[in-house]
Amino acid sequence: MKKKLLAVAMAACMTFASAAVLPKPAFSDTYMTASATFEEGDFKFEISSDSEAMVVRYIGSGGDVVIPKTAGGKTVTRIYSGTFYKNESVTSVTVPDTINRIDSFAFDSCYNVKKIKLPDSLPQIEYNTFSNCYSLESINIPKSVTKIGDWAFLYCYALDSVALPTGLKSIGYSSFAFCTSLKSITLPSGLEEIGSSAFYSCPAMKSVTIPEGLRALGDQAFGYKWDSIKKEIVKDEDFRIYGGAATIAEEYAEGEGFEFIARVAGKNRFATAAEVSKSMRTKTNVVVLANGMDYADALAGVPIARSMIAPILLTRSDTLPGETLAEIKRLGAKNVLLLGGEGAISENVVKTLKDNGCNTQRIAGANRFETAVKIAQQLNSSPEEVFFVYGLDFADALSSGTVAAIKGAPIVYLRTDGTIDKATADYLASLKKQGCVSKAYVIGGEGVISNAMMAKAGSALGVTPKRISGANRYETCTAVNTFFADLFQRKTVCAAKGLDFPDALAGGVLAAWTDTPILLADNALRTSQKQYLKSKNANVFHVLGGTGAVPDKLVNEIAAASK
Repeated sequence: MKKKLLAVAMAACMTFASAAVLPKPAFSDTYMTASATFEEGDFKFEISSDSEAMVVRYIGSGGDVVIPKTAGGKTVTRIYSGTFYKNESVTSVTVPDTINRIDSFAFDSCYNVKKIKLPDSLPQIEYNTFSNCYSLESINIPKSVTKIGDWAFLYCYALDSVALPTGLKSIGYSSFAFCTSLKSITLPSGLEEIGSSAFYSCPAMKSVTIPEGLRALGDQAFGYKWDSIKKEIVKDEDFRIYGGAATIAEEYAEGEGFEFIARVAGKNRFATAAEVSKSMRTKTNVVVLANGMDYADALAGVPIARSMIAPILLTRSDTLPGETLAEIKRLGAKNVLLLGGEGAISENVVKTLKDNGCNTQRIAGANRFETAVKIAQQLNSSPEEVFFVYGLDFADALSSGTVAAIKGAPIVYLRTDGTIDKATADYLASLKKQGCVSKAYVIGGEGVISNAMMAKAGSALGVTPKRISGANRYETCTAVNTFFADLFQRKTVCAAKGLDFPDALAGGVLAAWTDTPILLADNALRTSQKQYLKSKNANVFHVLGGTGAVPDKLVNEIAAASK
């Protein structure tokens, strides 16, 4: 069977609300010059640089209109933007076979036209060409057309059927949106791309067959009511859907068993965290804010963010990034929980937040160890499980953050050896006195937390910890996911760069929210990672960060290893 890749472009994965912002008609009388423009019959024409005539304005009385093949002794080859714009008298138009270009907006808002006959000389239909033709009932798409542009037939309420040519390759963004009478559509076998919201809000449409060769399907291409549409998609082992996390596309792919890959990424770490937040929440009253340039306070905060059903957003120490503030405003959040002291998040950031109507609360200790303790105390005063991780690097905290968050268990920092930090020791002693903790885990090998330190921590807590580790950060992460496999029942995996923390930090909350394991990625998969993915048999993948963090080649390797 022919290989195929069904992809949803991230930039196009958005709600239809944004599609309502249409481009303005880009036409006026400024193109006309006294020597080049002339009137003949019901039209104004202009002679082009190729010594051909183009129609620039209809000036007739309406009814059934036939565009002439010649004017002024020249062949008419083009219909200019706005030729019929907002005309209310024309009821039908016949376009001659000399026409090889119809510009955008040529028939836009031609409210009473019912029929348009196009010639087999058009290579494509431009954006907004027939938008707002409310009464349009019939139009033929010529066999020569390979592309239908964005918004081409938007709001053509009366259009009930369309025959698409076999050579059509692309249907643009919102091209048939709000064609409320459109009952069915037959997509040609050579079609390669259907843009986002292409058939949005077409309630009369009951069935659609997706052709085998399709490689790009936009989010909400057929609107929200996927369950009411009969979809017939020929599947093979290389069939995947790419899209936005927490979208209709993901829901459909997961339900139908297709492989789905969502890349959640921004132009930098602050923007990526905001994009992760967007995939999680529409509105929330609280967000967690952490320093995006240092991991220490932030990583211990993944469980508390999950418990509050709040995203983790990132900031610089002295200034609040615009991407972060914009996301706080989008969420409508009025409360911001700050992780770390003024060295991590300055009072200048606090002032910016307050100036924008936000209340702030800070969790901070004298150092990262005490801050982690204070976060733990606020998370759960009587936890049943505790996760010990090395406090001077981020890898193992990334590996365990999602599991700890799902369990509502605190993350406690330790050094490799020596004494336990006083704040940590006091905290462990208080838990031991309560007798609430029944299980403890040390994440990472002896190189990061020695057996001696492990024994000290266990003694202080009153339990014997279980070590979960691998040969490196990648294999430790895999070991954690394998050990806690019962937490991850969904066939979903989150992949993030293993050599830096911001994407996996913000994504850790998304992973915990969706009961999804984090896979720390490098340029290639380790054997243990491949084995884990095969056993997981996942078909939905959330990729955290851009191609510089997690290359497309690696994403495809992750998907292939999961079969």
